[in-house]
Amino acid sequence: MLNKTTDRAFIFIAGPFGAGKSAFIAAVSDPGRTARTITRVVGGQRWRYDYGRITVADDLAVHLLAHPGARRFDVARELPPGTLGCVLLVSSVEPETFREARAMMTHCLSRCPVPFIVAASKQDHPDALSLPDVRAALMVPPEVPLVPCVATDGDSVRRVLIRLLHEVISRLGDETQ
Repeated sequence: MLNKTTDRAFIFIAGPFGAGKSAFIAAVSDPGRTARTITRVVGGQRWRYDYGRITVADDLAVHLLAHPGARRFDVARELPPGTLGCVLLVSSVEPETFREARAMMTHCLSRCPVPFIVAASKQDHPDALSLPDVRAALMVPPEVPLVPCVATDGDSVRRVLIRLLHEVISRLGDETQ
């Protein structure tokens, strides 16, 4: 999972347009490294990513990448080496994006080589669907964690990332048994 040659750890943030991916990254990134846009060439195509970085220790940083809300983007194929896991961010107040989010989730379930969770963003909005309603509308399987999120709140985003890291640790434990 961790790319030993570069000592870089990545967490990939996916989701439909408007889910809050840029805000999610900005809420937890180190000062001066908040939600920059970077360009990567993958498979001959240029992609723009939102980028952030969290310094965990002097010798370890977690890099956050958010893909553009593009349907043709293949999450499983485009993950950079060193990707620990993926967060599928879904707006709790925009059910019109659920079809696209469901397709992304189905893709992750069948092809994503790293652990992933679903985060229901905009949970602070008065019209936000409840987690059980989001789970039902997206048809999130019971084994996939679904967590609440307010993408503009650093504490909320950290809870999402901690939940993802629990999934990563759990998968590592399963692989060693």
